[in-house]
Amino acid sequence: SPIYKFVKEWKIALPPHIEFRTLPMLFYVPPMSPVMANKNDDKVQSVSDNFFHDIEESRVPLQFLGNLFGAGHQGKVLYALKKQKAVRTYRRALTVGDIPLSVAEKMLTEADCTKEEAEAIYKLTSLCTFDDRFVIPPMHREEAIEMMKDPHEHKQAVGFGFVEKPERGL
Repeated sequence: SPIYKFVKEWKIALPPHIEFRTLPMLFYVPPMSPVMANKNDDKVQSVSDNFFHDIEESRVPLQFLGNLFGAGHQGKVLYALKKQKAVRTYRRALTVGDIPLSVAEKMLTEADCTKEEAEAIYKLTSLCTFDDRFVIPPMHREEAIEMMKDPHEHKQAVGFGFVEKPERGL
């Protein structure tokens, strides 16, 4: 399940604060702020010294995100944001090349992330298909016949068991 990867393996999805009365099956990935820049005389200048601004310089305060997602624990939110920033920097180094790959790999190491994990996070958050994103559970065998015909007629005609394996399809 993609949720298992986000919550247990990568640890970048967090539950909302308990006072919102949500079930623990609801998880959010803390948002990263977009790249901020100014445009003066047809020149685009980044607001931050780094291409991607520091997490502490974010427009959404870390204390607020900690209270919203991590039940007041800013460390968990900071961990998730650092990992997201490391993946963002690594992908920029690979695709655009304006950030040295050594800097991107160092950020991955500091964020407790490997190259393979960064690629998996990128693929599941950016390039995933419908089947990758959603896991639809299979039908109950006793309900599968209802998709094809009336269950009472089916009981009279075939007795017990299935000749064909029931499958879920769109």
